[in-house]
Amino acid sequence: MRKKGAGIQAGKAPIITLTLFILVTYYVVFLLYPIGRVIYGSFFNWNPLIGSMIYIGLDNYIAAMNNSLFWESIRNTLVCLYHIGHLDSNSAGTVFSNYFVQHKEIPNFF
Repeated sequence: MRKKGAGIQAGKAPIITLTLFILVTYYVVFLLYPIGRVIYGSFFNWNPLIGSMIYIGLDNYIAAMNNSLFWESIRNTLVCLYHIGHLDSNSAGTVFSNYFVQHKEIPNFF
């Protein structure tokens, strides 16, 4: 037996369905499809001005792995991510400690 008031209210199901359809369509069109095209295109040597696509397999990935600039960019990305992570946690700690110093009271956590 179903409880009264449980589930989707009458008349709201079409709105919810339409909203989900729009969101999923947006997600597929603007995120999944471009990512798929990039992965697909990475296996080709493509010149958009001529319109020729020559299948080269994993050669683009092999060339990237052998390029020192690629590895330098990976290292710089990881360093930035590391520092940004610490910046966020340190900023929150600074805000809280500044608040407690200004108010001269330390809360009793236990």
